[in-house]
Amino acid sequence: MGWSLHGATHSGKKMPENITQVLTDASLRLVSTISEHEVPEPLSVNSDQTGVTYGAGALQTYAPIGSKQVEVIGKDEKWAFTLMVGISMSGEVLPFQAIYAGRSPLSLPSKDAPSYDKATQELNFHLEFSGNDTYWSTMTTMQSYVTNILALYFQSHCKRLKLPDQLCIWQIDCQSVHQSLEFRRWMRKHYPWIQIHYVPANCTGLFQPCDVGIQQVLKLAIRRTVLKDVVDDTM
Repeated sequence: MGWSLHGATHSGKKMPENITQVLTDASLRLVSTISEHEVPEPLSVNSDQTGVTYGAGALQTYAPIGSKQVEVIGKDEKWAFTLMVGISMSGEVLPFQAIYAGRSPLSLPSKDAPSYDKATQELNFHLEFSGNDTYWSTMTTMQSYVTNILALYFQSHCKRLKLPDQLCIWQIDCQSVHQSLEFRRWMRKHYPWIQIHYVPANCTGLFQPCDVGIQQVLKLAIRRTVLKDVVDDTM
């Protein structure tokens, strides 16, 4: 039939034609801020979002040999939540924020779920509902992340380092909610001491620390954990 087994693919986002210049400028802006304000390593944080699927379906199907774009039925129709990951330049991992689709606390994991207390009390994970039918970050969940996780982390290290008026750096993606005028105004009003540095659009795979060094390892760990849970439940 002229078919072979293919993994699901989709068209990738094109990097800027002047990507070398774009990344050089972004690096120089970051270096300039660190140098000018003498920002210590713990006070520079990169945050990134990743989608976590509850039950991963098949990632492969049969398609004509040589196919460039292959779709797998049901791959985009999935139950998932968003995990907001943060790591400082000193290598410290911030508490995770998990965002679930829904409009009430009933959308969140049950308090009787295994390891719920460890996640919320020991590891200080923040489990939040999006307030709509999607599981992506909203203005409300971003404000919560800054107030309940990022700012508290920065303040604890500023106190430890005895730097009460220290500028801190937060590096995030150029997503619509992140770069919206509403969010930037809110940040300037409530946290003027946190300076946002945006990862250049379509350059996360080259310039985003979390994307390059953390998310892949995290996703593999999640896959192993999910598989173990299914095996243990089956046995």
